[in-house]
Amino acid sequence: MLMKRFPFLVFILVIIVCGCQTQANQHKAEKLVIDYLKKTPGAAESYKGMGFDSLREQHDQFITAEPEGRHLDSISSAFGDSSMAYKKRSDEALMAKVQDMAKAKLYLKMDSTFAAKSDSISKIIQQKSKGYAGKGTRFVINHTYKINNNLGKLTQRTTTFWFDKDLTKIEHTQEAN
Repeated sequence: MLMKRFPFLVFILVIIVCGCQTQANQHKAEKLVIDYLKKTPGAAESYKGMGFDSLREQHDQFITAEPEGRHLDSISSAFGDSSMAYKKRSDEALMAKVQDMAKAKLYLKMDSTFAAKSDSISKIIQQKSKGYAGKGTRFVINHTYKINNNLGKLTQRTTTFWFDKDLTKIEHTQEAN
């Protein structure tokens, strides 16, 4: 009878251990954020925490983790920027007091050429990103809190905090939208 339930008991034990680890990581992240904010000049006196979201893992993506991905992304962006510039020039040529249809057509052709190149590279990136398993993992959490602004007025903020994979330091912060 015990042998029949043994796999089930092991499964329950694994779930309990994983749940405890998740809570421990959540607590570590929250402590790092609070310590960070209390060390921020002017924040120690006014900081009032309002809540944390759940800690979540973030895996590297192809366009940020791989040199080839970063290179393809920068090329795609350059083509996209060129496309937008030619579109703007085309619009300006059509809106000018003396319309220059030849220039407008040339600029539109250049716009569509660069847009097609950007789309083509974006498709390559998308294809290479499918099933990509990045080597790096880090943790992210959002925190809502009240803190004095530069004028001394208490304001509410929500900030995203990125941690290293071992949850020992905050790598980056950004105001959440």
